[in-house]
Amino acid sequence: MKKRTKKELGDKAFITIVYVFIIICSFIALYPMVYTLSMSISGAQHVAKNDIFFLPKGFSVKAYQMVFEDKEIWGAYANTIWYTVVGTITSVVLTMISAYPLSRKRFFLRKKLMLFVMFTLYFSGGMIPMFLLINKIGLYNTRWACIFPYLISAWNLIVCRSFLESIPETLEEAASIDGVRYFFPCQNRLSL
Repeated sequence: MKKRTKKELGDKAFITIVYVFIIICSFIALYPMVYTLSMSISGAQHVAKNDIFFLPKGFSVKAYQMVFEDKEIWGAYANTIWYTVVGTITSVVLTMISAYPLSRKRFFLRKKLMLFVMFTLYFSGGMIPMFLLINKIGLYNTRWACIFPYLISAWNLIVCRSFLESIPETLEEAASIDGVRYFFPCQNRLSL
């Protein structure tokens, strides 16, 4: 039988310490969620006594019944889903559409527009000018007031542009030789 060296034993000890650390961190991260779930499905008398620490005591779903009987909660869920789906889709589409021309070297306004984008990373108008703008353009008290101001994030635009720059322009040229056409006819006039 082969004798283990000090290095192999040290590596094994280090890996064991790393796993123990990961387990402790996972428990610390997951405990609040498990505790909240346990409180929500425990009996009312146990919740009132505050004697629940990890696992539920006295199963009851009365709290969920009370929540789902409230009609306003369904409107809130509908708003959440709408903001998430519409906001994400419009943000991704507009960010990609904006990042593509900025990633092509032949676009003549590339550097000037990137200066504007970079400027917004360092300086923002703030909450009050944003409110005045939303109010002025008629979006106050509409769903779009929560989506419109955040449609294109400068940071996401820069990340997307950097990714698109990694795709070589020769790939576009090879695709055009194979018969691929631009979706928008004006796209091949970017270089003016």
